[in-house]
Amino acid sequence: MSQLALVDEPHATNDPRLSLIYVDDEPSVLRSFSRAVRRMHLHVTCVDNPAEAIALLKRQRFDIIAVDYSMPGMSGVEFLEQIQHHVEHAYKIMITGMCEVDILQAAINRGGVHQYVSKPWNLKELKHALSTASNHANLVRHNEALQRKLAKQNRELASMNMALDRLVQTRTLNVLDALVSALDHRDTETQWHSRRVALFAHMIASQMNLSDDQLHDVELGALLHDVGKIGISDTILLKPGKLTEEEWDIMRQHPLIGYRLLESIDFLDGARPIVLQHHERWDGKGYPNGLAGETICVGARIFAACDTLDAMTSDRPYRKALPFSAAKAEIIRCAGTQFDQRVVDAFLTIPDEHWQAVIEAGHAYEDSPETSPTLDVSLERVRRMLPDITSAVGWRSATNAMAS
Repeated sequence: MSQLALVDEPHATNDPRLSLIYVDDEPSVLRSFSRAVRRMHLHVTCVDNPAEAIALLKRQRFDIIAVDYSMPGMSGVEFLEQIQHHVEHAYKIMITGMCEVDILQAAINRGGVHQYVSKPWNLKELKHALSTASNHANLVRHNEALQRKLAKQNRELASMNMALDRLVQTRTLNVLDALVSALDHRDTETQWHSRRVALFAHMIASQMNLSDDQLHDVELGALLHDVGKIGISDTILLKPGKLTEEEWDIMRQHPLIGYRLLESIDFLDGARPIVLQHHERWDGKGYPNGLAGETICVGARIFAACDTLDAMTSDRPYRKALPFSAAKAEIIRCAGTQFDQRVVDAFLTIPDEHWQAVIEAGHAYEDSPETSPTLDVSLERVRRMLPDITSAVGWRSATNAMAS
């Protein structure tokens, strides 16, 4: 670059001085300019080639730009037009011996010029223009510093809000966990039922290519599906015999009770519809609202098949657990009536041996010494168990192959 030897070294990032670039095709004028502003506490760069000055401005920041109007190959206005998107922050001065109105208008309208200085310049006029430019540049720098400070504070505030949200979610989930654990232990027939159906729902939902957020909602909805039973009397919930029609009417309210219980918890917005709709049926014969088909949320449709799978493969006081094959046959039989065919198809893509291993593992966890994990732990277990179960299935298959 044809910069004059008298120009300062490149502007250091920690240099408090404002930076100024002056572009003029006459080296003698550049030298004169540099001498004139030497005591103004500016870091001055003088360039005698407009094209090279443009390249410099695109890679280095300058607070003030001064440019001659009349240069060979490119006018000062054309020069400023080419760089205006790179130097919107800079104060621009046009130095010209041509004072025609149309030139001045072009400099302002097309070049974004803030001020012009006549050429040859009067030293007092030139210094006054540069003093005005310096005040403007200092205000720009101060504003940018405030913007950076504000952006940093906003990031810190956002981080604090996220931490508070996580704390609220954790504490809320702990309260809900106490409810789920109380319900699972209240009904001794179905202990750990909520966590097993969450595990089953995770597997089927994963086969349906749901998003991570949807997958999380399905898991939470399955874990919390019966939370509304906290509002059902023990005389009904634990009644050993058949419920009367009036008692059934009360029992059928538990999805709505659960939905209302979770209504004010924003981060459960995606899980809440599953709680409300988990007893709806594909054919519209479910409760509480008799929804049908795809008016039922996908998480509740997934849950319906999981609920049947767990009910049939778990021990009951009136019968022992049925084999997986019986539950599978029932789910296939009820496709298109009780269950969404898409959910059944996803269920069938998972090999039988995987399901059998998952069911065994789910019941094994019920006998674990840690009988009341938090919901977060439950969700993490749901996710962790899948690769462990897959490995177990692979080991079992290999063992069977060796035995045969």
